[in-house]
Amino acid sequence: MDIKTPAPDLQSATAMPTTLKPELLLILQSFPRVAEQISRLWGTIDLQDYLNKTIFDERGGRKGFPVPVVMALERIFENHSKLFPQKIEDPFWEGMAK
Repeated sequence: MDIKTPAPDLQSATAMPTTLKPELLLILQSFPRVAEQISRLWGTIDLQDYLNKTIFDERGGRKGFPVPVVMALERIFENHSKLFPQKIEDPFWEGMAK
């Protein structure tokens, strides 16, 4: 029996610039829950917090993301922080957002 996982609802991603859609689709292919969260949180400070915690695992013991996915996550973070400037408290991301 083949159990199919429903595709995430990416309707809120329509507000995301089309230049970032390829990154979101790349993430969606292997990490649908992450893509759905990005879509759901787009335009909020919560997205910056989510991406920071997702890319930099604080719990340990995780395998991590493939390099292309990390690059896509970083590009989404960088563009989001430019489009929705908010206080960034992490020095690493502060350098990335400039």
